Amino acid sequence: LQISDTTSANIYLQTHNAGTGSTAGVYFRTSDSSTANGFFKSAVVLEDDGTSFARGKLHFLQNNTADSSNATLDDSVVTILQNGDVGIGTTNPFGNLHVKSGNSGASSVGASADELVLENSGNAGMTILSSTSGEGLINFADSGDVNVGSVVYNHTDNQLRFKTADGERLRIASSGQIGLGGANY
Repeated sequence: LQISDTTSANIYLQTHNAGTGSTAGVYFRTSDSSTANGFFKSAVVLEDDGTSFARGKLHFLQNNTADSSNATLDDSVVTILQNGDVGIGTTNPFGNLHVKSGNSGASSVGASADELVLENSGNAGMTILSSTSGEGLINFADSGDVNVGSVVYNHTDNQLRFKTADGERLRIASSGQIGLGGANY
């Protein structure tokens, strides 16, 4: 353990003779020291994912179970791949930023399976979600967290709809036909 140096200060953690799935990291515990079997609910670990030259996935672990279990790779809440792709709620991101909530119930913007919320300090912003009804949605909210408009893609009829809080304003079919004010083509 090296605490300070004139050029850099590094702490090295290494797992010897390990293979795919092994980890090296730092685990955190805030439990009572009188507990006989301490448990570590949070960690930052590097997982050997089978790629060469000691590359792998960097995981931030957060075990939220109210018991004496420790955080494991199954508790990964953020994963960073060696190419820089970041996954939140997924350990296998397929883009620069891949967010998967995993919620199956209602959220603050309606019943949804997955959502990404982009919000400024005044609560205005947009929510991108995939609904349980088979629609892809982008909702826009004002600073009062009121839905002021949305763009909806319906997978059933392959239509793109633009709405404001007062209703549908524009509909585009996969054929290119356009309807205005909620009217059919």
